[in-house]
Amino acid sequence: MVIPGSERFSRLRERYAEFIYHGFEQELMPSGVRAAFRFSVPGLAEFTPAWEFTLPENVPPKALPPALLFSLGLAELPSYWKAACPPVIRVECGTLTPKAVLFWKKLFRLGLGEFFYTNGIRPPDELVSFDFTSSPCPEYAKRELFTERALVPIGGGKDSVVSLELLRDKAEIYPYLINPIPAALRIAAEAGLGNRGVITRRVISPELLRLNSEGCLNGHTPFSAVVAFSSLISAYLTQSAYVVLSNEQSACEPTVAGTDINHQYSKSLDFERDFRAHEREHIGCGADYFSLLRPLTELQIARRFARVGRYVPIFRSCNAGGARDEWCGRCAKCLFVYIILSPFLPYGELAACFGKDMLADVSLGETLDKLTGTLDEKPFDCVGRRDETRLALRLLAARLADENIAPPALLARFLSSAVATRENESESELLGGFSDEHCIPERWLATAKEALL
Repeated sequence: MVIPGSERFSRLRERYAEFIYHGFEQELMPSGVRAAFRFSVPGLAEFTPAWEFTLPENVPPKALPPALLFSLGLAELPSYWKAACPPVIRVECGTLTPKAVLFWKKLFRLGLGEFFYTNGIRPPDELVSFDFTSSPCPEYAKRELFTERALVPIGGGKDSVVSLELLRDKAEIYPYLINPIPAALRIAAEAGLGNRGVITRRVISPELLRLNSEGCLNGHTPFSAVVAFSSLISAYLTQSAYVVLSNEQSACEPTVAGTDINHQYSKSLDFERDFRAHEREHIGCGADYFSLLRPLTELQIARRFARVGRYVPIFRSCNAGGARDEWCGRCAKCLFVYIILSPFLPYGELAACFGKDMLADVSLGETLDKLTGTLDEKPFDCVGRRDETRLALRLLAARLADENIAPPALLARFLSSAVATRENESESELLGGFSDEHCIPERWLATAKEALL
């Protein structure tokens, strides 16, 4: 008998009442720094995740301030906590101020929103409480005046390409790559930065993989929060004054309409603002974390990416196929990227890049309906807003009509749907607007606006 997620959640919390963050350690290596963490759920498992930060040859390794390591460990917690969801988190290697506790509680609730939703769990109001031993707060990093270097996380997709190109010749750039897929390495090389990358290996504890295979609770966790805290470490090691993200407006849209469930919560402006305040007050390493693309829509980013051109054959942002260096051609991310680029690239070029005309694949009809808003639930993936998807399809339809090309099956499906005639999508706003909701320092505001040119 399959036990419903809500019942399993309650049973596990009763049986495993405590998650313990025992401690962290670091080891200097000739090429960088290794960090290791120790967690446990008494009676269930012990976890030993690790990180290895490999630096470019011109960057000497140095010891990390405890506050940076302590915080990265806290960011890793949700991935391991979710196996049993204990109601108490006992921290043996430091303490947090009441304000810092609120930051982490919010990350657990909203960052794990998809996890709760897909497992059929209604989390209690008091999801977790933090219990601290007598250990003092880890010593804050000494806030330093770093150089005008920009650390830019690269995942292999179009967004970080746009950030790299906007920053070109304006700053000394260090690409930041976590367990990089081939496309991420190619992009760094194409940008002329192949020898400057901070290559990081995140090692998941084998015990978590074992528990997942045995049927413990599993699901989406706020990975971008892990990226955020680990990027501070890389910025500290490279003395980079800025950590420049490539998150856009659409990351703020709920995945399930009318709720706060957002697959991309840790890419949202809400998280970005909270993270910046938390870093200043509780870590203090000196790096300024912000998204350069926040004022922009996915359509604007796609248009800018298409204009660069040379990255089109080499980028990949398919979660299913990225490690195999391919577009799987079946997932929501593949379909969304295909749609959002379609108004700006020759149609045949896109089909060649993806290995097929994705808009001719009728098996993706329900996925299309989720992307366009015919269905209330968006795909649980890093995809854009519904209004952007609809406008991209209308722009493509107009273009194909001008070229006397019959619309492929999924485009025809959209054009015959009720949502195709919605009038709330303004082409001038989605392609020409620039939101004032962002955290971009004045120093970089003009650079961000260059994406509109």
